[in-house]
Amino acid sequence: MATKLSATLLSDITTDALFRAFCQWIDDLFLVTGGWTLSSDSGQMVIASAVHPTSGNQSMGYRIYCMADTLQATAPIFLKIEYGSSGILVEPGIWFTIGQGSNGSGTITNILRPRTQVMAGNNSSVQTGSANSYGSAAPNRCCFGMFCQAANTIYPFLFSIERTKDAVGNDTAAGWIPVWRSQSGGTIGLDSSAYVINAVGTQPSVETGLNYIITHRTPSETFAPGDVGVGVIIPFKGVAQQPGINWLVTNKDDVGVEGFINLVIYGTAHVYQQLNNISPNKSKSGSSTYDGNARLLMRYD
Repeated sequence: MATKLSATLLSDITTDALFRAFCQWIDDLFLVTGGWTLSSDSGQMVIASAVHPTSGNQSMGYRIYCMADTLQATAPIFLKIEYGSSGILVEPGIWFTIGQGSNGSGTITNILRPRTQVMAGNNSSVQTGSANSYGSAAPNRCCFGMFCQAANTIYPFLFSIERTKDAVGNDTAAGWIPVWRSQSGGTIGLDSSAYVINAVGTQPSVETGLNYIITHRTPSETFAPGDVGVGVIIPFKGVAQQPGINWLVTNKDDVGVEGFINLVIYGTAHVYQQLNNISPNKSKSGSSTYDGNARLLMRYD
């Protein structure tokens, strides 16, 4: 089974065909590339006949994706994605809801992460020129970075989900780690992450901005050929938890534009794709700050 997917797509949903291309790429990443399954709920969007939004923040339909790994039987994840528009009409957006099941007609049950919006940039214009989208998925994870472009930081569209990890990097049934890009206006989005406990009840707060540590030197100081300084994204459940492996952060000069690095993490080699001009927003005193000295890399194997 393939584990990665790429395409040239623009952040533009002004026609039915463009909107369907956006929805289909994400759907294929989950179901074809990643091997997730689609729930049997009635009323799910038929992408081939979907129509594009006519206003901002408008949902046009949903699909419910289920992990297909060995932990799904005891720690199920049902991920509802609603496809639609961002804060403005011309740009795509999704809403995701995480739970342990569904009622058969589109409602997620035992909700663990309530409906949350993922958005591209909010600047009232259609992206032009070439823009690349990258995705990587398997039955127990999915991550994508869409609309990557050297000239703009305002359009990229980011989402990922993976199971929590133990001290040696094995998946656990304790919960999930989602990371996404939200947007509240202006030209720079807010990257957010959460630790989702696999139990109904009070959940840890969303971290507005990403928690990571990298050196302030750019490029990083190196002490052996091929060294690159990287930071992992740290989830919190009150205190720091084992990091996931969907994302890394490097200094802006450490990896070439849309280049990649090979890294051994938790004892296993992985490939990480640099997402061009995407700088993460770093968690800071309950808010976030744009970190122009950093670049985001996504697992791409």
